[in-house]
Amino acid sequence: MARCCIIKRKSPVDCGPLIMDFRRDEQDRKLRERLDSWKRRNPVSVEQGQDELERAACRLARQLGEDGFMAYAIPSPYGGARATVQARDLCVIRDELASHSALADVMFGVQALGSYPIVIAGTDEQKKKYLPPLATAESIAAFALTEPEAGSDAAAIGTRATKVAGGYRLDGSKHVISTAGVARK
Repeated sequence: MARCCIIKRKSPVDCGPLIMDFRRDEQDRKLRERLDSWKRRNPVSVEQGQDELERAACRLARQLGEDGFMAYAIPSPYGGARATVQARDLCVIRDELASHSALADVMFGVQALGSYPIVIAGTDEQKKKYLPPLATAESIAAFALTEPEAGSDAAAIGTRATKVAGGYRLDGSKHVISTAGVARK
């Protein structure tokens, strides 16, 4: 049975409904086939040591970018794969990558997490500047949510951005910043 769910967003930045389509279709099958081929061409070995892990993370991100998978986290006007970011595509990619390599899955997942705030709330200037290199993994995103007192409860975070002359001042602290060790502009 085909199932589809439309979630109406009610937020200061309304990007329209988020469409979650749970049906498997031809695009889903082709994406999984491309990922199967990618996994065969990109074997993963167990790396030892921090330096080797960081090199492997960068290599996997670069390959995912070169082969067009990072582009699924970015809208097509900024170098992405589709007109809008599709949650199902992201789920299919993460499912396939996780069965191959936790590191490849993390690199893709954090790239999507790090770019999506720009997708939904960035200015057009910010989108033009930051999204194209994220779509190809020329840039690698980081994601900072976890705080010492709030954990990963987004509603309880204490970090604040205050508008000041020339930009914003960030006040707060983060406990974990995903992919901070390999993020690059």
